[in-house]
Amino acid sequence: MQIFKDLAISENGLVFNPQNGDSFKTNQIGIEILRLLQKNTDSEDIINILINRYDEERNTIEKDFFDFINCLNRYQLINENKSF
Repeated sequence: MQIFKDLAISENGLVFNPQNGDSFKTNQIGIEILRLLQKNTDSEDIINILINRYDEERNTIEKDFFDFINCLNRYQLINENKSF
């Protein structure tokens, strides 16, 4: 899974796609996921990192992670098969 490489992520959670001018806001965990994706961290590793950092069950972390990934897909910020 690859994320758009020129994606701008502010410390307060504003995410800007310079390719099309779209922007949206995310929380601290969303920022963390986006930064890990920018480092080409795979999904399983991201889920394990989140499980170790936050006091939450694996099923909840996985569901929230994949919900966020689906949101990124809707915004056309990631691609499952190729890099941007």
